Amino acid sequence: MTDSAFEPNDRIGARIARGYVIQNGKLDWETADREHQGRGYKVPNGAIYTTVGDLSKFVTFELGGGPDSVLERQGLEQNFKRVITTGAEVMNGYGLGFALERVNNDLVLIGHDGAVAGYQAAAYVNRKSKTGVIILRNALGRDDKFDVEKLMVSLFDKIAPAKKQATP
Repeated sequence: MTDSAFEPNDRIGARIARGYVIQNGKLDWETADREHQGRGYKVPNGAIYTTVGDLSKFVTFELGGGPDSVLERQGLEQNFKRVITTGAEVMNGYGLGFALERVNNDLVLIGHDGAVAGYQAAAYVNRKSKTGVIILRNALGRDDKFDVEKLMVSLFDKIAPAKKQATP
């Protein structure tokens, strides 16, 4: 993963999409622009700069696509078994570095999402169908009506069953 960092370096900084904060029916890019300065306070919550290419490498890794030099397959599998559930229905939970969501009892998604001023990201996998979905946005705000989770679930609903049927 060569295009990911906690602070924008020269390589990353030149390729950052302008972020927009949606507020009172207007798009504000200045607030998001200021967020790129002095990001040290955001590092503990994982606010990381990355690309779809790097996230796809991470998603491939989470689906068991190695390399073992990062984490042996057995360790990765054990990590997904260490989940603390939230609620008696076992519909949601948390593991080390990921959230777990059970949708309609048959679709289990593992991943993480987050947001900072002007940006939103989600990267989730369904290990059973070996499918991953990555969503990156450069607009976010209180007046925002776009639902990333709804889009993500609808994509898995369409892609994951098709992959199960296509797998011999």
